[in-house]
Amino acid sequence: MKRSSPLITLLIFSLVFSGCSGRQSDRRARFYMGTTMEFNIACSDKSASLVKEAADMAESRISALEGLLSIFDGSSVVSKINSDNKKRVVKVPLELFRLVERAKEYHALTEGAFDITIEPLTEIWGFGPEKRTVPDTQAISGILPYVGLDKIRLDDKNKTLIFDDPRVRMDFGGLAKGYAVDEAVRIFKGYGITGGLVNMGGDLYCMGANPGGKDWSIGIRDPENKKKVLAVLKIREKAIATSGSYENFYIYNDKKYAHVIDPRSGHTVTNDIMSATIIADDCATADALATAVFVIGEKKGLALIERLSGIECFIVTEKEGGKRCAMSSGMGNYLK
Repeated sequence: MKRSSPLITLLIFSLVFSGCSGRQSDRRARFYMGTTMEFNIACSDKSASLVKEAADMAESRISALEGLLSIFDGSSVVSKINSDNKKRVVKVPLELFRLVERAKEYHALTEGAFDITIEPLTEIWGFGPEKRTVPDTQAISGILPYVGLDKIRLDDKNKTLIFDDPRVRMDFGGLAKGYAVDEAVRIFKGYGITGGLVNMGGDLYCMGANPGGKDWSIGIRDPENKKKVLAVLKIREKAIATSGSYENFYIYNDKKYAHVIDPRSGHTVTNDIMSATIIADDCATADALATAVFVIGEKKGLALIERLSGIECFIVTEKEGGKRCAMSSGMGNYLK
């Protein structure tokens, strides 16, 4: 098997911090949640010490979320819950309880296309902490009875998760990065910093204006050509997330297997979507819906987005005759 290296899906323009005229900026990149976290604070009028303190606090928050949600960290809260083969009723931190609540909302909205109980499938397909070969139909059928958010019930009074079976396990990979972005943005704004970018491996939020006082320019990359941009979006106070088949994958027996798995069938997604980009008010929503649209396909995906207020979608597909782009009705408002 061979996996691709994780790369940023969205090309970011306008990160020119010259001309700040003494105003403070902060740029940093670190590795969290299996990807690169980037902060780009755009010429804040706050003091240098306050800007640094805000960035330190945001980074600390993301580190804490990794310790809560990561399935690649055996000491994380979610990993410990997953490894308990006797679990039935589990008292969890309030934040985790609320995230499961939120995941259930996305699960219902997408008719099961978004599902955090996908971890057993992530593992057997070789996208979890352990590398494995492509599973056969019998192996997948044996796992499906333990996949589905209906198999985790919530006790709001006691803040406990009630598992139908201890073999039900969680993977927040379709939500954690977006949520981490939102939390970092919340911290920056709490410090009065209103201009900049927070980016977690292509899941990002554009705060305020760029250093030139204009909208941020975000390029949607051609899935087959890292140097080519298919569209440039003008964004301010919005989140963007992309799900694609061209970065996290492996080749086994000359066949490509992408990391996006349909939790309803147990198989990796094989529709003609190459990437699905979502614009939303918050990055957690954009993250979850990008995954869901990729799973359900272009037609159903666009129909879903058209029903939702304030959310837009840009889809790249590969059909006979070549690549084509499709978008929701309001996406044109963001095109350069």
